[in-house]
Amino acid sequence: AMINKFIDSKIKNFSNSYVRTMVIIMKSALELGIKERFVFMPNLDIHLPKANKHELQVLSVTEFNLLEQYILNNLDFTTLGIYISLYAGLRIGEVCALRWNDIDFENRIIKVRSTVIRVKGANSKSYDEIGTAKTDASIRDIPIYDKLFIPLLKMRKLSNSPYVISEKMDFIKKRTFEYRYHKILKNAGIRDINYHALRHSFATRCIECGVDVKLSLIHI
Repeated sequence: AMINKFIDSKIKNFSNSYVRTMVIIMKSALELGIKERFVFMPNLDIHLPKANKHELQVLSVTEFNLLEQYILNNLDFTTLGIYISLYAGLRIGEVCALRWNDIDFENRIIKVRSTVIRVKGANSKSYDEIGTAKTDASIRDIPIYDKLFIPLLKMRKLSNSPYVISEKMDFIKKRTFEYRYHKILKNAGIRDINYHALRHSFATRCIECGVDVKLSLIHI
């Protein structure tokens, strides 16, 4: 009863998935205690909170078109990164890590091999660094649509950086890029929506155009 009361108090302040992890850890510890006869609890009944079911955020067709028009009218390295996610479905970390040599302009292919990850250093401070793709399945080749090819080619000629969305020799941090993204949404008159929604929107537009459902949603 005390444990369930503790869990209920945590649900008010944390997500269900976070509390579920806490419960699993506590339950495992108690089960070990029972097995080793450190505690006697014949009726171990700890309630797991239900997993959250988040509704996927997707840009409407109107919002998609508004954002695309704003990007084309205000093309720079930041808006190019957003455009890549709109028309290639890259995650924010993948966009930040994308190098020009990852793009095969001759065959019109984007090779996703890396992503920006958050790591903790020896001094317990977190920082961004380039790491391998999220999973083995995340290593993939993506065809470049005609609408994306021209902006990519234009910005390639203007770039002095090895990174696609950076104007410096180093990559852009995810937090920095995400901050710029939300600012652009505001300037474009579009509701504030998380960056991953661009990936969902890419998949949705693919489905609307008749692309196979499984293919368009893969790795989302």
